[in-house]
Amino acid sequence: MAKPLDPFIKEMLEKYDIDPRRALWDCHGTWIIYHKYVELLGAKAGVQIDTPRVIECSVEKKFVVIQVAGQLGDGDDAPYAWTFGEAAPYNNKNAYPFAMAEKRAKDRLILKLVGLAGHVYTDEDVYDIKDGKPQWEAPAVADTPTIGDSNAFRTMLEEAQSLEDLNAFAKEIGASDLPAPSKAALRKVYAKRKKEISNG
Repeated sequence: MAKPLDPFIKEMLEKYDIDPRRALWDCHGTWIIYHKYVELLGAKAGVQIDTPRVIECSVEKKFVVIQVAGQLGDGDDAPYAWTFGEAAPYNNKNAYPFAMAEKRAKDRLILKLVGLAGHVYTDEDVYDIKDGKPQWEAPAVADTPTIGDSNAFRTMLEEAQSLEDLNAFAKEIGASDLPAPSKAALRKVYAKRKKEISNG
């Protein structure tokens, strides 16, 4: 039996004439929204997305980090946000990492701008569904990490603008197979950035 839908989520989707019964599904207590409805939500809300910027990529290792920015509506005072989309073997089964990173980045940006980030998660952010439950990371990492991987994570931490993003990146680092010294160094970057964000 699905849990009751948060009235806020229902109100936000219906505001843009999107039927929650079609757009969402309850995955063991986590509300998941389908990518096609996130795109539709963005179009109806007037989200304008700038050209994405590739932060780090390796076609050979199927590792991509993309940054996107955009605004809600027109004008200089329109709400503005930016975020990342990443695809790597440890968080993605798709054979097209650039496309997946782009989808994740766009979905996250749209959800941020319309006010649904943290309330629902896009199906593109789920690595896999196992026993009816979302799996956010792969059970094991196939590729050997490189210095480039560590640098990409460092960039993500240093450029995080919210504790939500910062903690999400920290979770990805924890699930990666970076060697212990690299993770230790990144923990220091995380702690420094967390203090900066908390102090405003």
